[in-house]
Amino acid sequence: MAANDQNTGKEQILEWIDKHVVRFGQSAFKITSSDGEVIYIDAFKNFKGAPKADYYFATHNHGDHFNPALALKLKKESTHIIVPNSVKQSGSDRGVATDTMAAGESKKIGNLEVRAVPAYNPRKIMHPKSKEYIGYIIKIDNYQIYHAGDTDFIPEMKGLRPDIAMLPVGGGPTMGWKEAIEAAGAIEPGVVIPMHYGMLPFTKKAGVNFLKNWKGITKIL
Repeated sequence: MAANDQNTGKEQILEWIDKHVVRFGQSAFKITSSDGEVIYIDAFKNFKGAPKADYYFATHNHGDHFNPALALKLKKESTHIIVPNSVKQSGSDRGVATDTMAAGESKKIGNLEVRAVPAYNPRKIMHPKSKEYIGYIIKIDNYQIYHAGDTDFIPEMKGLRPDIAMLPVGGGPTMGWKEAIEAAGAIEPGVVIPMHYGMLPFTKKAGVNFLKNWKGITKIL
């Protein structure tokens, strides 16, 4: 693919994001497919007029990423509520999960093709590898969207090459914006959407710092 073709492709991704993706705090997103299916990822708080979910993904069971009561509120009869195997096994899903995934697993869930990617802190206690938390690569409208969950830069990210990478940048329990730049270089995404910043004072400028320093394309939501 020629460089101009690559740029055109990334412009199309940005246009698609503007029409289909909403971030509403921390790492919470609502994505609406061209067919009108509604996908939530790490939705932990409600927002006015939130439509019912076709899919509700949780990367792990911390309160700023997974809210079983909200999942039930957004649920309709056909909704898929997807959590890591470890979350279901611990009972912290409170019985709401309809589907589970483990790192390395790929499966079709409803109309979506989904792959689970490990998410962990190699040297911190908040998200140890032993908890078996995950991120997701979800194919929507022929775009591969990687939501990394709460994680630092880990070897499993190398060469994922999604069209869109939603990466934590706030630091503390996740990688900060500098480490996220290293991760983005290994992931090779088309567009990066920074996440997991803004709630705590020390994270307020992390998204802008990533934008200013990452040499690739960044979309701030």
